[in-house]
Amino acid sequence: MFKTLQSIFSFAMIHTTKVYQSVDFQIIQVVFHIRIFQVGFPTPKQFGFFLLNKFIFINWQEKAKSPAEGGIMANETQSKMGVLDPEIYERVKNLRIIDDALFRLMASRKEVCQEILRNLLDDDNLEVIEVTPQDEMVSLFRGVVLDALCKLSDGQYCNIEMQKNDRENDVKRVRFHASIVTTNKTPKGRDFSQIPNVKVLYISTYDALGNNQTVTHVSRCQRIKESYLPIDDGEDIIFANTEIDDDTKHSRLLKLFLKSESFYDEMFPALSEAMKFYKDTERGQETVSEVTKELYDAGVAAERINTEKEKKRADAAEAENIKLREELELLKNRLREAENEVTKG
Repeated sequence: MFKTLQSIFSFAMIHTTKVYQSVDFQIIQVVFHIRIFQVGFPTPKQFGFFLLNKFIFINWQEKAKSPAEGGIMANETQSKMGVLDPEIYERVKNLRIIDDALFRLMASRKEVCQEILRNLLDDDNLEVIEVTPQDEMVSLFRGVVLDALCKLSDGQYCNIEMQKNDRENDVKRVRFHASIVTTNKTPKGRDFSQIPNVKVLYISTYDALGNNQTVTHVSRCQRIKESYLPIDDGEDIIFANTEIDDDTKHSRLLKLFLKSESFYDEMFPALSEAMKFYKDTERGQETVSEVTKELYDAGVAAERINTEKEKKRADAAEAENIKLREELELLKNRLREAENEVTKG
């Protein structure tokens, strides 16, 4: 089974585009093998989910490269903004940092993630040494795609999550993210004292905790009589939102996440530079438009699949209803026949 999966994986990676013949292909093979070693063979659904996510993300990474870096679109000079579907064009023009399509590109820059974390975590010495946008992690029963997973110079991991949908159970969602990062980043057989410290920065467009604060740190506590004292278990949760403006550097940064046009803020030069690139340069606009179109097409395809599934469910339910009505009518007929027999007797 392992050789079969590996053959399928290798064939798909090599024949999709020239991007997958780069060093990223080798890295993904290693990651795939390690995950099999850690959690066992994935289910077909998990494997497909992992593969699709890696295909799309590597493609985006390559497109995000500058012409000097040899991006696959480096030789293209004609802007695609003017030939896009009007609906996609509007999406691209109105994208904000907090929107998925733009943030996954912004987060590919270490300096952007570092600037965000230093500000919202109040740590000017924090150093990001590695960032993996759209990092797909799989447990035995459920997977999740992290918006951005940063590795810090002190060995800690920090997951930056953007959330616009207030119908989620934010607290439990963050709990799951912290646990799956801990599990996936702890090698098999590692002593509990060596489990990596994990942070989750959860940025939302609404006050997720309803406490009227821009930034809130959450940590596990022990109860001693009527007091609560924090326990250092290596997990740090930070909720931040764009809704509450407390007139601090935190809210100043978070408000920038809602802008759809380029800006310059001297406090946040890395964020400003990235926004200018993706909004004002032809190269950046092409990259954003390609990513947006891929997400749009994926969404349309998913909607079509869901529609077909719903139709099948509806047809199956209708068939079941028809069957039940027929059985009910048969029972009624038998009841009438029984009544007639009783009357004749």
